[in-house]
Amino acid sequence: MRHLNREVARSEHQSSYYPGGFSKGSVHSAYDPFAERRGVYVGAAEGRDVLGKKAAANYKRVRSLCPEDVQNLETRIRTMLDTARCP
Repeated sequence: MRHLNREVARSEHQSSYYPGGFSKGSVHSAYDPFAERRGVYVGAAEGRDVLGKKAAANYKRVRSLCPEDVQNLETRIRTMLDTARCP
């Protein structure tokens, strides 16, 4: 059933936009096994809600352990938000 849920969830996101040079396939190939190992790959958000809250709760620690990666992520998010704003 989990496999079926994954396929349904993926088909719902066919038109999703992945900024920062990521493709849908690369995002899913990295995320899917991670969420499945933690037993949270369920629902429409495929566990992103659960893992997002955990990451946010530990943001300072993650930022201190991986400052360059987090800085790159923050820059990509800032760029995406600036691009999405209407003039």
